[in-house]
Amino acid sequence: MDTGTLFSGDTVYEDGDLFDSLPGGGAEAYRRTLRRLRDLPVEVVHAGHESSFGRARFVEICDDYLDLTTE
Repeated sequence: MDTGTLFSGDTVYEDGDLFDSLPGGGAEAYRRTLRRLRDLPVEVVHAGHESSFGRARFVEICDDYLDLTTE
């Protein structure tokens, strides 16, 4: 069942650095991941180590990162 809930683990945090330079990853892979996640019908995000947050903040985090790192 589609609940609109994303358990993002270490992928997206509300107030912290996003991981784009970990070994085996890289900025382009991270951008692809954020684009895919952003397009999901997410209503609430439960991050790995931070507070939960809603869709508006989730989209803002994704868009801010994607705008900042566009080649």
